Amino acid sequence: SAHEIVKFFIKFSYCIDDDYLERWAQPNNTKDCIELLRHEFVDNRVSLYALNNLNRLDDYTLNRYLLQLVQSLKCESYHNSFLSRFLMYRAIHNPWQIGHYLFWHLKSEYNSEEWCERFGLLMEEYFMHLPSYQLMADLLVQNNLMNRLTTISNEIRYWYHEGKKTKEYCTGLLKKELELLNEDIVDVLTIPLNPCIKVKKLKIHKCRFMSSAKVPLWLCFRNADPYSLSDEEIRNDSSLNTNGGAIATGLWKGSSATNLNLTSSSTIRSNSSQGMDDSLTNNSNSDICHDVQVLFKSGDDLRQDILTLQMLYIMDELWLRKNLDLRMKPYGVIATAENIGLVELILNCKTANDIHTDAGTYRGSFDKKTHLQYLERCHPPRNDLHAYHKAREYYARSCAGYSVSTWVLGIGDRHPSNIMIHFNGTLFHIDFGHFLGNFKSKTIAGLYKFEREKTPFVFTSMMKYAIDEGKEPSQEYTKFIQWFFQAFNEVRMRYKMFSNLFLLMIPSHMPELVREQDVSYVRRQLRLDLDNVNELASHIEVTINACLNDKNRLWDNAAHAAKHA
Repeated sequence: SAHEIVKFFIKFSYCIDDDYLERWAQPNNTKDCIELLRHEFVDNRVSLYALNNLNRLDDYTLNRYLLQLVQSLKCESYHNSFLSRFLMYRAIHNPWQIGHYLFWHLKSEYNSEEWCERFGLLMEEYFMHLPSYQLMADLLVQNNLMNRLTTISNEIRYWYHEGKKTKEYCTGLLKKELELLNEDIVDVLTIPLNPCIKVKKLKIHKCRFMSSAKVPLWLCFRNADPYSLSDEEIRNDSSLNTNGGAIATGLWKGSSATNLNLTSSSTIRSNSSQGMDDSLTNNSNSDICHDVQVLFKSGDDLRQDILTLQMLYIMDELWLRKNLDLRMKPYGVIATAENIGLVELILNCKTANDIHTDAGTYRGSFDKKTHLQYLERCHPPRNDLHAYHKAREYYARSCAGYSVSTWVLGIGDRHPSNIMIHFNGTLFHIDFGHFLGNFKSKTIAGLYKFEREKTPFVFTSMMKYAIDEGKEPSQEYTKFIQWFFQAFNEVRMRYKMFSNLFLLMIPSHMPELVREQDVSYVRRQLRLDLDNVNELASHIEVTINACLNDKNRLWDNAAHAAKHA
């Protein structure tokens, strides 16, 4: 196996023979070879062996691990290395699935004095060998778009916070700046979040800014795909370009290239939830959004969000291969420069905090029926009993998936504004600024340290009630426990891969991932010391019950609801 190869290389790296490497059988799981790109293995022959195996991966799978491969470039002795050649080769052969994301991973760290030369040379090399000038022009257009949005975001943030201007004044200023931006937008452009998405000009009346600390921008673009438009939009748009799916052919007018940054998922929560209850009983087809809506944020470090979402994607793929669908919703996040970037918006959902306050600021935080009543409003049983039961099933599956993932990864700051419930019943988490057991606490009167999170994950009595409707025993809750155990066990069997992915990210110098000891949190949560299945099942049951009996979580939810009502 790949792990045995790693042990051999660590022990006998001083006497590796080329013939021995050639005779070594291919590893069963090719992705495990990424571990050989860590800084411990300085021999180029080891890197070449690893890359030859990784080259067997298809582009979709390789794209999932680009984050770690770019960080591994920092461990190379020279700019021209086997790894850099490998990445260039795969990027040029698939500019959309590999090249696009490789460019933005390099660009997001281009401001670093330590790595700007290496990453700048690689971006230049990529541009020089692209099969089409249009592909380079498309990336330059995206870069100029992000630069203009950065300037607008910083201006709005200044006037809203430091200038103490009213929200109406800042909204008017935002619309004025976006109108000027619209004049410079080419007919069709790509957004960095996904190269498959082509958009046209902004819909100014649907754009706004959020009132959080960094004042992120909620942006709504017209979809360039003519088949995505409603009949009314098609009638009103006499200038519709039927070739809307083509790559942008022009550059920005009078714009220069600058750096970008990632957006924080802390603002992904959708304001579209306001007034949503009035349309909850409508046909689900009416909720289709023909526009492209994204969140732009400047000023927040989203690298931990990106890494956490990558882990969620991998866990979901791992479970799906075992026919375990836990309805995960890992949304897209892209970093375009230091503290600048875009976040995918998931619409038709509400935060748990909004659901609690709708039911009464305090009563909604303590009433165990709150989540079930929300699902009943979305899908009234008297109208469609099948849709109601399907929503509860989606809720139970997603509860199991996110409980396991947030437990293993040590996700902190799990207040009810960071937990959302979709119209179809799926529960999901957002804002992953704290992980690996770095839970938040507050010091009261300078003496007492109040731990906000006393349990490793969020599973409250209202979540259990939404699953079993208060019935004892419950077949639905039994299924939930089975899904939970199977998901936990699958991650446990692949713990080495998750540990390696974290270890490969240490060169990024994230605030909560700076030492190898930080990664040991994952190993501790998986309880690898328990060999007996019954002991592991008992441990999981005890932990779930501890979460259910955590009254501190309910009081914290009530305090949060009172503050943000």
